[in-house]
Amino acid sequence: MLETHSLTIGYQSRRGQARVVAQNINVALQPGELVCLIGPNGAGKSTLMR
Repeated sequence: MLETHSLTIGYQSRRGQARVVAQNINVALQPGELVCLIGPNGAGKSTLMR
């Protein structure tokens, strides 16, 4: 099982500033479970997967 609570994701801008993309993410994934991550451009999907 992969589980997280109150996760905040983001990145560091070129100017060195912290940029928060999403906050308070709660996820619980079970082995063998198929999950689809969808959302608009810039929502933080790739950042979350990194």
